[in-house]
Amino acid sequence: MNIHDCKEFYYEKARQAWNKWKQMDIPSELVDKMLSCDYDKLLQYKDSDAEISNVLEAIFNLVAYCDAKAREKKDRNKYDDQRTVA
Repeated sequence: MNIHDCKEFYYEKARQAWNKWKQMDIPSELVDKMLSCDYDKLLQYKDSDAEISNVLEAIFNLVAYCDAKAREKKDRNKYDDQRTVA
């Protein structure tokens, strides 16, 4: 499908992921905790900390619509053609 044939906004799923991210209320303590560790540690927290897991899920889903080389894009990007913004 190309943008001309699309009946809805071509990046509607990306917009929905962005809106979900914007609506999240993330406590500053959680932000500090996440910023204090490296990526591998964050992935470990993802399996044991529900708050971090929710934040990471929102970030990963959003990035899957924004970045053509996003990790897990094939699983997270729900477009048949895997389109991304960049």
